[in-house]
Amino acid sequence: MNQEHIKSPAFQNAELHSERLRIFGVLGFMTIVVIVTVVRVFVIHTAAATSWAWTLFLVAVVMAYELWMLRKVGLALKSNICLGPQFWVLSTILETSIPAFAIAFLTSAQVETVYRPLASPAVLVFFIFITLSTLRLSPWISALSGIVAAVSYICAALYVGWRPPFPGAPAPVTQTSVSLYAVTLLFGGLVAGAVRGRSASMSNLLFARLKPSRSWRPSNTTCK
Repeated sequence: MNQEHIKSPAFQNAELHSERLRIFGVLGFMTIVVIVTVVRVFVIHTAAATSWAWTLFLVAVVMAYELWMLRKVGLALKSNICLGPQFWVLSTILETSIPAFAIAFLTSAQVETVYRPLASPAVLVFFIFITLSTLRLSPWISALSGIVAAVSYICAALYVGWRPPFPGAPAPVTQTSVSLYAVTLLFGGLVAGAVRGRSASMSNLLFARLKPSRSWRPSNTTCK
């Protein structure tokens, strides 16, 4: 987006409202995780005795963090301030790493080591965060989400026992698939960033074609 548009109070307000929507999306997904876990534990009895408790603990921590974020965004809207780049970058890194923690520490011990980085449902959660990152109205944030997802996934896979294949040596599919998953996560973030950038370009075009009935007023918004 052009600099005038980015610094306009209207864009900053839209950015914060979009962030609220993204947080509600994360909270909604975490609520679904709680419901599914409770059903598995108390209704159909298919969850391991130890893993479900830690799953609910991780979900509780994430929801508490998201509620804190929601409060911070709400205060920013009321006070007419914007949130600085460090807020968007650090929160993106932290949130996108959450599935990696689940893979590393919550994967069932009943799953063989070679399958743990592949069989964990937490791998799919990466795409939830990558998709929701587009609501942050920044192509670079979506790309960062994909990079963090790929790197943290590889780190989690190494933690549970995966080792990268050696070039020129035959490797089992369970060994090569982890690399493929990581590349897919990275590509997913780049695609999300490209989509976000394209939609921003279209918004710029529409913005430029609008006949200005009045010019933008200088922004009095301050960033933390």
